[in-house]
Amino acid sequence: MSEDAHISEVLPELQAAMRAVTRTIAPELGSTEREFLVGSMLDVVVNTLAGFRVLIPAGRQSKQAEQIERAWRDGASAREIARQHGVSLATAYRHHPSRKKILTGDHELRNEPGQGTAP
Repeated sequence: MSEDAHISEVLPELQAAMRAVTRTIAPELGSTEREFLVGSMLDVVVNTLAGFRVLIPAGRQSKQAEQIERAWRDGASAREIARQHGVSLATAYRHHPSRKKILTGDHELRNEPGQGTAP
């Protein structure tokens, strides 16, 4: 399980790393332009860390969906799946194998003795 951190604890390190990268990849930029670039990149990183949705290209999405479904079949919990695959709990549940069966009608509903409703 990952540990929680306050943004004030990680922001200085992120800023320093991004400043170093922008100096390397864009040496022609002036300091004001570099700071604007660093600020823009930090906005994306902080919003992502805060839990804003990040869209995944369709090709990766289907592969990720298969991996999540496989994790369910292997007995992983929703929290484990969300953490391992970097998705929300809702996304983990969206790819639960039984959900697909229910939505496609590929299931049998039966009420066996001792299960479900009372006799």
